[in-house]
Amino acid sequence: MKVECKEPKGIGLKVVEMKFVELSKIRRHSDEYFDNTVNRMSVKNIVRPEGITEAYVQKFRRLIKNGKYDHYHHIPPVVLETEEEGEYDSLTGEHRLVAHQGEGERTMWVAVCRFEETEGKAVGYWASIYQSNENNPEDRVDDNVRTDDGTISAVKNQIKEGWITSSEKDLKMSLKDQQIKGSKKIQNLVNRIQADLGMKGCVRLTTNDEVERAILKNGEKLPAIIRSMNNKGGIDPDYDYRLFKEVVDRLEEDPNEMIEAIIYHVGMNSDEVKAAREMKEKYSRGLLLHYAVKFIEYQTNGTFDKQLKIRFIGQLDGEKLYAN
Repeated sequence: MKVECKEPKGIGLKVVEMKFVELSKIRRHSDEYFDNTVNRMSVKNIVRPEGITEAYVQKFRRLIKNGKYDHYHHIPPVVLETEEEGEYDSLTGEHRLVAHQGEGERTMWVAVCRFEETEGKAVGYWASIYQSNENNPEDRVDDNVRTDDGTISAVKNQIKEGWITSSEKDLKMSLKDQQIKGSKKIQNLVNRIQADLGMKGCVRLTTNDEVERAILKNGEKLPAIIRSMNNKGGIDPDYDYRLFKEVVDRLEEDPNEMIEAIIYHVGMNSDEVKAAREMKEKYSRGLLLHYAVKFIEYQTNGTFDKQLKIRFIGQLDGEKLYAN
């Protein structure tokens, strides 16, 4: 019976052949597990700055040891042709490679590939994009996926190698090629990358942890409330409500408490942050006050009783369409 082998796919990627390759001919990303007779050089996996996860190595070792490792079920590790005939550089599948070495295997089923310049971008750029997308959470059946730190590491390496610039346009292009979705998610990553590079005019401190670390580093106590906001127009009805609800709750508990609330914005560039701050200072409390006043009005004059009907959908056994 003919076995259908899954092949890797990616922009600029060309599969040369699928075959078993001697492990001694594959140059690994790192050299942290075995002695120097096995680890012949270091080729860093930029997408995994945290390195190899031992638990996943052990998972593959158990499968190999018990004869349950299926060479053909998933896309195999990708190795790249080198200038030395019969020698390859590991691009993906490091955990599987280490597991095969650990179990004393001589060979491993791989996809021998090369990358070509495509869409005006370098060979190395597309190799790094494939390396990142191979760890895309949406395409994996396990949870051994790339992190935001890994994505950022890949982009910073692309800048270092000269494949892209640090401009917002190039950063967004790389993130989209890495299949990052959502304009706010992409902007947050752009902000983090530019901040890491020390670029002027970028947006910093875009997570609670970063804000807390900055406050403590400045020798100040943490405030009672830290909240993120993400509406470019400056009005975040749900988030503003939660902020002021907590303020009210705290004042009900202690009417004399002096409350400091820290707000930071996410998913925006520097101009958008400035505009959002201005709008929030002008309108956020006024908008909530408007709703609060109207709520009291409709509650006290009977409008809710006469014109509002709230119903529960019938979700339980024996109920009709509506439960009330």
